[in-house]
Amino acid sequence: MEIAPERMALFRFLLEARGHLAYFTVLDRRRALVRVVFSPDMAAELEQGLSEMAESVPFSIIRTPHDGPVTSTPKRP
Repeated sequence: MEIAPERMALFRFLLEARGHLAYFTVLDRRRALVRVVFSPDMAAELEQGLSEMAESVPFSIIRTPHDGPVTSTPKRP
């Protein structure tokens, strides 16, 4: 996910306001590229939350081949 650097704090606040639905780690601070980490059981709620958050904080989701509907943590065997 890529967010405008000046919107990173607002994104974090909105994500936390949703009951800590997920958290993110910064992959590249210059680009404000982050990886959103969440429980696979919460994928639908996160998808909905991100859709609503996009109205306040513009961002783009960058999907990778191993991702589910939204960037997720790898599943353990």
